[in-house]
This record gives sequence, C-alpha cells and structure tokens, in this order.
Amino acid sequence: MRLLLHSCCCPCLLPVYESLAFRHQVTVFFYNPNIHPVREFLLREGEVRRIASQFSIRLIRGPYKPRSWFQRIQGLENEVEGGRRCTECFAMRLEMSCREAVAKGFEALATTLSSSRHKPGQLIDRIGTELAKKNGLSYVPLAETALDADKHGREMCRELKVFRQNYCGCLYSRPAGFEKKKNKGPLSVT
Repeated sequence: MRLLLHSCCCPCLLPVYESLAFRHQVTVFFYNPNIHPVREFLLREGEVRRIASQFSIRLIRGPYKPRSWFQRIQGLENEVEGGRRCTECFAMRLEMSCREAVAKGFEALATTLSSSRHKPGQLIDRIGTELAKKNGLSYVPLAETALDADKHGREMCRELKVFRQNYCGCLYSRPAGFEKKKNKGPLSVT
C-alpha cells in the first residue's frame, strides 16, 4: 500500500519509518508550519532531509507558511500545552497531509505525531482516522507504539548523531530562555 507518512521531526521519524516500511511503500511528508522560529524549522527539516538522503527515503516538503498557523490558532495563544491550540495544530497538519496524499495518489496516511510519548496519540489517531476517511484514505494509527518508538528512536538518534529538539516546535511550547540559550538574533515569521 502506498502510504504518506506525515513527519514532525527526525527523532519521531526514524523508528516509525523503519516499522512501516516493512508493510508499506512509504513516502515522508514534512509539513510543520507551527515550528518557530524559522531557524528551528530549518534545523529540523535539514535533519529529516539528511536522514532521508542517507537511507534513500522518498521525501516531500510541504510549504512552510507560519502565518497560516498563527491565523489558525488565533485566540488560542493562552491555552495550556496539550490543549485546544495543540488539537488545532494537529488537525491543520493532518488536513494538509490528506490533501497531499489525495493529490499524489496515496492510499493511506499516518503521522509520527501519534507515536510520540509527549503527545496525545489516541486523540491524534482519532483526528487522522476521521480526516483520512473523509478523503477516501486508510489511516494507520501509531499511538499504541509510542513507548517503544520513543525508546528505539532515542537509540537511533544517538547512533546516527541526529539533533533532538527540546520542545514541540511552536512559539508557545518553547522552554524559558530559549532565545538566549539557543538561537541568537531576531525571530522571523516568514
């Protein structure tokens, strides 16, 4: 089955791709307009590109339009991490993934988001299942594999020297002092 795998980052991608590639013809779709600042986006995208190239993984890069993400979550800026803002973010990325899957003739969809032990995997799989069904796609849930995927992903990242981020990706999930410690210079919302 031809499967489009939405990927949020390399640490989540590695174990999930390895697992799915045995049963499906997998193409990775990197679409994450939530990642902020742009330097962080480029770092994460660069790691996905590097690993895709190293292992001959088919990769599609989605558009990076953070303004569309900020518009989508407008009014939800003060939500707690894991709240309604995050649900909108998951839905936005899965909606675009469905559009991409349909446009390119894929039969199935999955997302690395639901394989993270830091995310509400069952909620993400429910959103993915509903959206995939509306778009005539099958959906492959990954929430049940979260703990195994996380452990195996950490091992793979160490072995391959993959960058592991310390926050989900959006402006509101960044740790205190992030700009001072990691990224110098102005933020950019391109």
